[in-house]
Amino acid sequence: MYKDKQFDDVAKFLNLPIESVRNKVGEDNKTDMTNLKEHYKSANPLGYLNKENINYHIFKDHIALLYCSMFGIKTCMELGCGASMTSFTLARNGIKCTAYDYESDTLRFQLWRRRNYHLTNLVYRGLGQLGRNKEKYDAFVCFEVLEHIQDPRPTIDIIDKHIKPKGILILTMTSQADLPPDQRDKEHICELNNEGMVNYILEKGYMVVQGLKFPNGYMFSHMNYPLIFKKIGENNEDSNNSPNN
Repeated sequence: MYKDKQFDDVAKFLNLPIESVRNKVGEDNKTDMTNLKEHYKSANPLGYLNKENINYHIFKDHIALLYCSMFGIKTCMELGCGASMTSFTLARNGIKCTAYDYESDTLRFQLWRRRNYHLTNLVYRGLGQLGRNKEKYDAFVCFEVLEHIQDPRPTIDIIDKHIKPKGILILTMTSQADLPPDQRDKEHICELNNEGMVNYILEKGYMVVQGLKFPNGYMFSHMNYPLIFKKIGENNEDSNNSPNN
């Protein structure tokens, strides 16, 4: 049923028969991109629906909801929402969400879906409006975004400004910085490896509350579990209570 909703929504937005959308699933939507930013600006929501990622996106949407429920999250911000249902799923479960992405067909699709489902607690905005947002949130979600940024540390700094003390950061990243250049995905341009990313976030005043840990440290996981960080409260105090306490 969850997949059917995705197919149905995209078909309605694109004004196509639902079978036309289903028949597109599994096609290779990758292109030889020389400008990643332009790729995302022109992205089509149909590209989200392919066999390689639809099951993963459904999984991560529910993972985000699970951890937001565990920590009593009431407000959430998502960076790089694409055409996924993460913020949509959270909003339908009573969490007030603000989501950002490039101005594109995907963002227009999200705005259409918000209106179609009358979700007054969900806001979608273009990245150009991010600098105007001074709000802080109980949680911040960022799935599969940072690996597309050469130096993600300034983006982490921006994320940090929007998280309340004792708030949580739900993050995935598939850094290939440790791989030889000829083995890297051309879209994954991040030069900071997993260890460097984790250490940078910890240095900014966070602790890991959930994640896969190996002998050489915590590992970001694309297809399994995200890393969940908790922002240490004032005076370095920590609590298992929700960010709203």
